[in-house]
Amino acid sequence: MGDYLKEDMGQNYILDMSRYREFTLDNGLEVVIYDSGEPLFSGKLVVNNGAIDENPGEEGVAHFLEHVIVREARIRGKEKGMPIGTVSNGGTSHHRIEYGVQGFSDQISVFLEAFGTTFTDPEFDRKICEEEGKVILRETAERLYSGKSVDSQIFQIIEGRNEPILLSGTEKEISRITPAALKAYFSRTHISNNMELYLVGNLPEDIEEQITRCFGGLTPGTPIKTKERVIEYLNIPYYSHIASPGLINPTNREESNANLMIAFPIQPENSFDITVIQLMTHLFDIAESESPVYRQIREQWGLTYSGSCNYSAADSIKEDAGLFRIDINPHARYWQKCVKEVFSLIRDLQDLEESQMNEGYLSIFKRNCLASLISSVNSDKDPLNDGMLRLTQLYKKRGFSLSDEAEKIKAITPKDIKRVAQKYFPRDQNKDPNLIIAYDPHKTEIVIARR
Repeated sequence: MGDYLKEDMGQNYILDMSRYREFTLDNGLEVVIYDSGEPLFSGKLVVNNGAIDENPGEEGVAHFLEHVIVREARIRGKEKGMPIGTVSNGGTSHHRIEYGVQGFSDQISVFLEAFGTTFTDPEFDRKICEEEGKVILRETAERLYSGKSVDSQIFQIIEGRNEPILLSGTEKEISRITPAALKAYFSRTHISNNMELYLVGNLPEDIEEQITRCFGGLTPGTPIKTKERVIEYLNIPYYSHIASPGLINPTNREESNANLMIAFPIQPENSFDITVIQLMTHLFDIAESESPVYRQIREQWGLTYSGSCNYSAADSIKEDAGLFRIDINPHARYWQKCVKEVFSLIRDLQDLEESQMNEGYLSIFKRNCLASLISSVNSDKDPLNDGMLRLTQLYKKRGFSLSDEAEKIKAITPKDIKRVAQKYFPRDQNKDPNLIIAYDPHKTEIVIARR
């Protein structure tokens, strides 16, 4: 693997700390800026509360608010004579709302002013709220029974709700959200000392003054302590079997295609264990031709044609905790056989002898792991500065750098894989508690059972 990161990827993925600055405004807003010198910029405002912090009766309000704020900021940008960026969007999770913009660096001032005035004095215009409500209802209808919504559904179920809903809420919940409800949630969450601003690009010399002028008027308050109800269930692995609605055989249910997800909530004790877990996703990835899962399930049995594996250390649970998720797409009749094979591989790794995995074989997955990390920081869909913005965010939050991560990947041994497999993964699916989610393709509902 050598100096793969530096030789093949250049310096674009390594933060130059002489260009990196952190400071905090008098009102508590934390700011991170990085002067990349590039013609494009990326900006992100992060609010450290999300859907899990909604009160009863507010379900869906966090995601709805994200839509309305982005819409208002776009309108205010146009009033300044220029769009706030070439791309502007937001994202809502259980613990965060993020507002992101990408564009040319001459749009930085418009971005700051548009969001600064929107956060300082939001209008919650009734017409805008009605229009965005219709957009959200369409999104929800399209995604409600898709495999991509499974994580959100599971977290809602774990939180004690008996219906499989999206983070954005059900149609009934979305329809009852009013401008007053949006304002109430905004007032208690969008406070300056509960927010962060990230900005990467060819920054003007007076950037700190601009940020202070645009965001210095935001009001501080008492941040809401994020609820952590999901944490109590981190020791509960589960698997789910969800049939794909687009591939249903109405006369023979077992011939339908299915999406099988086997996932383990994991809360690693240290950053090196996270790196080992990231590497292990490549051992379970059915899309990688050298993976044991590919060789057995796809190549030898021919039971499936697609799938993936990932570990999301996401804020859906809490920082550094996440789901180790294996996705396989077999015929419905074979899903139990695939589950058994996955657990067989887990046991093989838990009993792994060093002689069973030589460095040549392991190095394939080390290189794939590093490539995935680089790709996750800078995807083909985003300009370079968005990758640098992610790096600045990771560095501020966790002290993360790709060059350090590359060294950790290189240091992994078969003994580390065995230790992590024993420590975090269940050995027997029948003895460990499981949460099972099954989707019946002949009914438009999700059937939930606990084992």
